[in-house]
Amino acid sequence: MSTPSQRILFLVCVLALALATGAVATADVVVSEDEDEQKPAGLIEVQNSSNYISATADNVTQETHTSVGIDVSGAVEADALALQGAHERIALEAALESPEDHTDLDREMLEVLEADTESLERQQQQLFADYSDGDVDTPTLVREVVRLEATAEQYRQVREKMLQEGVSSGLSTRYSNLAGETPLIPSPMGSTLEAGLAGEGDVPLYVQGGSDSLVLASVTPDGSYLREAVLHSNRAPDEPPVFGAGDRSEADDAFDRAEVLYPWASAERFRPDLRGFGNNTVYRFSSEHSHGVIHSYLDGATTNPFYEIHEKNALAVPVADFSQRTDNNLRLTVESLAPTGPMLIDIRETGAGGEDIKVYVGGSHVDTLEGSGDLWSVQPLGSFEVTAENEDGEDVSVFIIP
Repeated sequence: MSTPSQRILFLVCVLALALATGAVATADVVVSEDEDEQKPAGLIEVQNSSNYISATADNVTQETHTSVGIDVSGAVEADALALQGAHERIALEAALESPEDHTDLDREMLEVLEADTESLERQQQQLFADYSDGDVDTPTLVREVVRLEATAEQYRQVREKMLQEGVSSGLSTRYSNLAGETPLIPSPMGSTLEAGLAGEGDVPLYVQGGSDSLVLASVTPDGSYLREAVLHSNRAPDEPPVFGAGDRSEADDAFDRAEVLYPWASAERFRPDLRGFGNNTVYRFSSEHSHGVIHSYLDGATTNPFYEIHEKNALAVPVADFSQRTDNNLRLTVESLAPTGPMLIDIRETGAGGEDIKVYVGGSHVDTLEGSGDLWSVQPLGSFEVTAENEDGEDVSVFIIP
């Protein structure tokens, strides 16, 4: 059975049709009205920073901290997909350079992209469900996330190439719609995890899984924080849109909804931005704020975010809670900011010192320090315990209740 990417290559090589001149049509920007002012049950409100979407605690079945390091098989598979994508782009460019009409190529390519995007989404949904049920372990989850993103990148590049060259009349909106579909939204986390698998340095990773949701977050030693969340239940493409159902435009309603969900990030001083994709009632709210950047994709029917990306400087986010305890010649301090957000853990030896200290968050080993020091990690969703343990098995713990 051919993979989706092989089908694209086959289509390009067989059709080998030509480029017809023409401008790319401007995508219609959709707008909104009659909006539900209630915030989603899983919204995590952050003091003086941008909020986070999450599944509710009763819908979270998996939560762990891990580290993503070199994985030859995973890295090779991602590289193979990238090479295959490059091969396909070359074949596509050759077909588009032909002097013949390429109307059939436009339509055939679109149909393949639409079908394969649906296939990717089904694979993603099944992956989330399998991980939630315990049928897939965390290393396999990571490899599959990287594989799906590497495959999606091929489709994004083909889509962009078609639009750059100009597609047949009436098809540009459908091509534009694809940019708002969950699998084709660019994933910085996918690229970060791929680098970890390729041996470019271990990536500390927080994973929160549910039957139809996944949250991945990582924070580097210098406090650079990256978080991505996907909630399939917040996407309802077949339902009538709430945005634009009244007298106001869909875009106006979508922006008002974003202000309800992200009031701090919507401040005028940050110049927030809203973008629509074709006519599929998906809107991306973006804000480059003083702590970093947020991209949140809102569904016009549910009015809620189904995909959210945060990049923050953890050092810039105000501390929400400060906890400290001293025991067994160890002093443990935890500065937490918000559930599933970054947190700073500091351990000081109050005795002779010089021993390795293992650090655990919620029972998961997150790092080992060579004596006194600090580290960044990701705060779990609910109540949790942070423990520091020396080489003699002596430890100190603090229990955090958000």
